[in-house]
Amino acid sequence: MLMEWANSLPELVDVASKLKENGHQILYWVRNDSHFKVDESAFFGTIFHSHIEAREGKPAIGLKLTDFEPLGSDIIFNFFNAESVFMSNVERYYPKKGAQEKKQLFYDLLRYWYGLTVKLKPDVAIFEEIPHHLHSHVAYSVLKFFNIKIIILNSIGLNNRLLITSDIKFNSQKLRLRMKENSDKDFNLGDLSPEIKINIDNGTNYTKLPVQTIALYNEQKIKNKNNNNVLVAKLIFWLKIFISFRIFRITYNFVKNRIGGNAKKEYLKAQKLPDFNLKYIYVPLHYQPEASTNILGGMFVNQINLIEILSASLPEGWNIYVKEHPIQFYVNGIGYNSYRFKGFYNRISNIKGVKIIPMDTDTFKLIEECKAVATVTGTAAWESVLRLKPALIFGDNWFQDCPGIFKVNNVEKCKAALNFIKNGSFKTTKQDIIRFLFSVEEATIFGNFSFIKSEDTVDSATNVDNIYKSIIESMK
Repeated sequence: MLMEWANSLPELVDVASKLKENGHQILYWVRNDSHFKVDESAFFGTIFHSHIEAREGKPAIGLKLTDFEPLGSDIIFNFFNAESVFMSNVERYYPKKGAQEKKQLFYDLLRYWYGLTVKLKPDVAIFEEIPHHLHSHVAYSVLKFFNIKIIILNSIGLNNRLLITSDIKFNSQKLRLRMKENSDKDFNLGDLSPEIKINIDNGTNYTKLPVQTIALYNEQKIKNKNNNNVLVAKLIFWLKIFISFRIFRITYNFVKNRIGGNAKKEYLKAQKLPDFNLKYIYVPLHYQPEASTNILGGMFVNQINLIEILSASLPEGWNIYVKEHPIQFYVNGIGYNSYRFKGFYNRISNIKGVKIIPMDTDTFKLIEECKAVATVTGTAAWESVLRLKPALIFGDNWFQDCPGIFKVNNVEKCKAALNFIKNGSFKTTKQDIIRFLFSVEEATIFGNFSFIKSEDTVDSATNVDNIYKSIIESMK
């Protein structure tokens, strides 16, 4: 099964062709076909499923939900965690649906993917990305339940490096083995490839912003809001609004947000200037909704949970500075929503030791002056350890095994980490970071599957060959 495969990069169709040519039967293929079309006739016998229709709970052409038996409580019981993730994630797409309607969509998706897996009996499922869509995470949970071999290609934010894992927890045995083998070795910058080395800024200081996929992605989000295709889409959208007479409700909500309360006003009212002379932990909030919290964060998709655990773990005299993501209001608007609900910032500002600070506060000064960074899975934690500053992460990310990272999920672990830092026991060197990056280079492949391109773009033929070989190796 190919899940979310070749969404934006045609080269992945070539990977699929190589798999087919070498005796691997592609039973099922889910993809977003809005970027480009695939010649489905070249894959005879493959069931193609539209990403959008899969997300909406619509079966692939030729299949019906009623082809599969409804599931009883004895089976559904095994997917309570998947349901919890789904109920958080579904807000992104269907905020107006009621709770029971959302749960029904989950049960329909579970019934479909459970029945489909029993019917097709796949040997391997390959995901182009972390399974964070409504349907793909349910499918992933079902496949894990049946112990189907899973291969996930993770773009880790280092230029064109892909980390292959078998689950969404980034449990890479290959990376940990390389780290163990390299634990007593010393490396220098010259041992790293250019696309890895760029993250260290000549190895002499840690003041330069590393090239990060998330930064490019956010930039792309902003550009997308201004390109011609989006303008045309907006024109069509507003034309439909006028025709359906929804313009009156939208105008009312717009005026209400401007005159009455909204999320941005609540944030601005709660914010205070930071005092860099104080001891503090820097907490940069995630942009939401995104897979970085909705899937990889688990219960910490609600970031209040993280801040409350930090507060209960703070050493005496320490503070917490919380800063909103700079594009949160730009992308989602200033109104309240499921992720920035009414009272969200007030709740945070009333937590003991917490201060909400202005969004335009320089994030790198905050990192330089803090005692530690704390985040669910955010890039700021990686930027922190590159600068030899400790970081706490509450979710799962590719750099979670890097020296300087403390992986925590409760008060006990958080207290232990902060006391370790406070007592001066924490020490990370530039060599530690270089050694980790060398291990990452050995454990990853040079490849790309995204519309995001960086300075060291891998050529098409190499990209296809590297991804194909990594899949074959992972199947063993």
